[in-house]
Amino acid sequence: MPPIQSLNKKLTTLREIFAQGGLSGITQTLLKKICPSGNYFFSWDNRVLLECPPTYLATLESSSTYSAKIFRDDEAYCLVGVNAQSLKSIRAAIKRNEACWALMEDEKLLSYVWISQKKTPICSDTAFLLPNVPVNYWWRDIYITPEYRGTGKISEHLYHWFQSIPNTGDSRLFCEISPDNTPSLVAHKRNGFTVIGTLKMVCLLGCRFYYLSTPQTSGFSYRFYPRNIYYS
Repeated sequence: MPPIQSLNKKLTTLREIFAQGGLSGITQTLLKKICPSGNYFFSWDNRVLLECPPTYLATLESSSTYSAKIFRDDEAYCLVGVNAQSLKSIRAAIKRNEACWALMEDEKLLSYVWISQKKTPICSDTAFLLPNVPVNYWWRDIYITPEYRGTGKISEHLYHWFQSIPNTGDSRLFCEISPDNTPSLVAHKRNGFTVIGTLKMVCLLGCRFYYLSTPQTSGFSYRFYPRNIYYS
C-alpha cells in the first residue's frame, strides 16, 4: 500500500476510535499495540464466557452442501496468515490437542474453528481455569470468510462436531469472546450459546490476577503463568 494511502487509513481508524471512545479509547488502543494480549510481561483482557449445552446441540441439523473436514496437522498450516494465524500459534493449538474443523467448498476455505479433541479442564485463553466446571470441550478462534458471514456456518460447525463425539448427553461446549466483538457475541447467542459470566485479567511478569463474575458468585483469584498464552 502506498505511504499516503497507509497514512490515510491509519488516520481514519484513529478518528473512528476517538469518536467511539475519546482519548481513553486511543490510549487503550496504543497500549494494546505496545502490550498485546497473550504476552506475560504486561497485558490485560476482558472476556465474556459462554456455554452451549447438549440439549441445544442435539436439535441441530445440517442444511448445506458444504463439506466439513478435520484438518490433519500438516493441513492446518495452510491457515498461516488467515485471521492473524501464525506458524507458532498453529503449532501451539496442535500441542494443546486441539483439532481444526473446516468447512470447504471444493478447495475453498469458508470457515474454521479450533476445538479440543477430548474433554479437558476448561481453560480460558487468559490461562484462567473455570471453577466448578467438569471437564468438557473448548471452542476457540472461529473464523468465517467475510462473504459467508450470516449464512449459518457456526451452526454447521456445531452440528458436524457434535455428531462426531461419543457420549453426547453430557458434552458441553465452552468459549470466550471479547466484549467488544459484538457481531461474534450476537452470532454465538443466536446459535445456542448462553453467557455464563465475565472475566477480567491483568498480567504482570507472569502474575495473573483475575476477577470472575457469574450469576452465582464473583471474586478474585491468582495464577502464576509466565508464558505467552497463544504460543504455549
